[in-house]
Amino acid sequence: TIAAETPNKPTDKDQLGHEAFQASLGMYRNPARQYALPRIQYTSEMTRYVRKKQEAATAESHYVLGQSETATLVTGSVVDLKSSFLERVGSLTSESLGEFFITEITHTVGEECYYSNTFKAIPAVVDTLPEPEVEMPIAEPQMARVTRNDDKFGHGRVQVQMNWQTEKMSTDWLCVMAPDGGSSDQVKSNRGFVFIPEVGDHVLVGFRHGDPNRPYVMGSLFNGTTEREDLQRTI
Repeated sequence: TIAAETPNKPTDKDQLGHEAFQASLGMYRNPARQYALPRIQYTSEMTRYVRKKQEAATAESHYVLGQSETATLVTGSVVDLKSSFLERVGSLTSESLGEFFITEITHTVGEECYYSNTFKAIPAVVDTLPEPEVEMPIAEPQMARVTRNDDKFGHGRVQVQMNWQTEKMSTDWLCVMAPDGGSSDQVKSNRGFVFIPEVGDHVLVGFRHGDPNRPYVMGSLFNGTTEREDLQRTI
């Protein structure tokens, strides 16, 4: 198991974002755990993942909403925003709020060449952009056929072809669920049962956390050509 903690110090240069981050440390005192969405193999990858994820959340801790009539603005444009305030009676002055990066924009065109846009922007000094709100797909158990079982590392893994795969397509090497497996005080390794499905066997594939990137073989299934009526003689 690979684990990493998010740093307690923001890395971006946005002052308001920094203050919001510091305030959150006092509000959420107990750390929470969650699994990483991508496949992680090394501790350095996990450290970078949690840091980037934190930076993405901090990047949208404050933003501005604006409206303009500048038709050249697009998503990704960097704009210098200014705010006007009353310096004295009858005198207005403006002050720069800094540069902002447009993340969302809506263009409106009307009759008689009317044009305007509304946009959302975050400080341009952030190191990582906010994560898009993309709903992750949830994978359900699926049928598959074993194509290879000659795992060169001897881990009892198999490769399978899902029903939606064609020709010579197949999965990577998948672990096979066992009724018992692991280690103990008396057996340091390889404790339990190892039943490796044969090539051509039908198996049921499940997915950890419902993640399509984390399949494993749940077990083998009899089908119309492999099952017999005298199941009591089956070993």
